[in-house]
Amino acid sequence: MQNTLSPAQIINKTWQVEDINQHGIIDNAHVTLMFGDDDRISGKSGCNNYSGRYTLTGNKLAVIPPMISTRMMCAPALMQLENEYIAILSAAEKVELSQVGALIITSESGKTITLMTNDAVQAEAKSQPK
Repeated sequence: MQNTLSPAQIINKTWQVEDINQHGIIDNAHVTLMFGDDDRISGKSGCNNYSGRYTLTGNKLAVIPPMISTRMMCAPALMQLENEYIAILSAAEKVELSQVGALIITSESGKTITLMTNDAVQAEAKSQPK
């Protein structure tokens, strides 16, 4: 993991969730996160769109309540995924970049969200043995 995170490394990029607390996610769930340079976060949480405010100091991340969200209902499994994602994101405590470019958000309780940009996904695929 990278010790010091520069905001430029994560801001204004769309991050796609690849894993929630080491359990994977539903295929085609399209859970995303974007850190804006205006101290706002936004994205799709599986079923609904959400937004809120954040602070980032080094590797310390805090999502400032309240976050807002649309109120659509989806299949129960997708709603469960969404609820788990929002709960971990809301309790975010730190953020790190892995050597392959994955963004890892860790909550106060140690639960994690792993996200990648399209560029990082493509780079990882190229590094895999054939």
